[in-house]
Amino acid sequence: MTEFVPVAQFREHYLYAPEDGFISFFNSPYYSHTNMTGIDIFPGNLAYSEAFSPVKGTVREIRTFHGHSKLLNASELEYLILIENKDEPTTYTKLLHVKPTVKKGDYIDIGDKIGEFIRSFFFARWTDPHMHAEFRPKEDTMRARGAFQLHLCQRFQKESKYEEVPLKAKLIKYTPNALFLEINEDAFSKQKIAGLRVGIEKKKDDTLITGIMDAGIPYFGHGGIFINDVSEIAPGDIVKVNGISIGQIIEVNPAGKYVRFRPTSFHIRWKEIDFKGISCRLCLKDRFIKIITTPTNSFQHQIGDFDIVKFIL
Repeated sequence: MTEFVPVAQFREHYLYAPEDGFISFFNSPYYSHTNMTGIDIFPGNLAYSEAFSPVKGTVREIRTFHGHSKLLNASELEYLILIENKDEPTTYTKLLHVKPTVKKGDYIDIGDKIGEFIRSFFFARWTDPHMHAEFRPKEDTMRARGAFQLHLCQRFQKESKYEEVPLKAKLIKYTPNALFLEINEDAFSKQKIAGLRVGIEKKKDDTLITGIMDAGIPYFGHGGIFINDVSEIAPGDIVKVNGISIGQIIEVNPAGKYVRFRPTSFHIRWKEIDFKGISCRLCLKDRFIKIITTPTNSFQHQIGDFDIVKFIL
């Protein structure tokens, strides 16, 4: 039986994810993911399988709408599920990318099955199955904007000064669009909700402050970094991985304990092959990163292949 743990909150309202899953606030190009008003919740198996509720409450609305996409095997319909939250009826949870098996009026609890993941026409070709979740005012549930600001459900332990650690990567899974690479533990934070460690170099001196990256870069054009004390960070500071500058800070959010950055132009190299970019999510159990292929990538690979992931300017 999969347990569910709180991962995001608005005031005293919580969104839950499977304990073996993944989450992301910033790894997407859409508005809610540049403002931390939405979260993507991924199942641990990253499969088009059953989807389970991240909240408890009553289903108040189910809507469908059409879209257009060149994405192979994309669903012709997108589904929107609105749940009136049990503890605060004036706040609704909005869910996307799940074909519902529940119906209007059903009461659901955290972890109850609510449907099946779909391959949405909103997805990029490399996007894994997930549900998108937001907390919304009852009177404003449908728009792309207007959701409440979320916060990560985790108190950050102050980590030591950022140290360069080679990203030793073993291939554990692959698709035509991406490679999934298991990374050495010391490259990840030691938090319960963990992520790839990066350094932020302050303009005032050469100190590198450690943060946890949540981003799909450089292809989405922005990313987020969670950090213990953002008061030390300022717009213009440089984001680095192993001595390579991969972006510049553009926003500091003290309340959310995060900063946003704009990536520089770089590419990822593994086994002497250049890739489109890197996808970093927050992990609840397994520690891995994902590198995105380009349509022109052609190479031989096998599970267990090993090499260092490099950021190349």
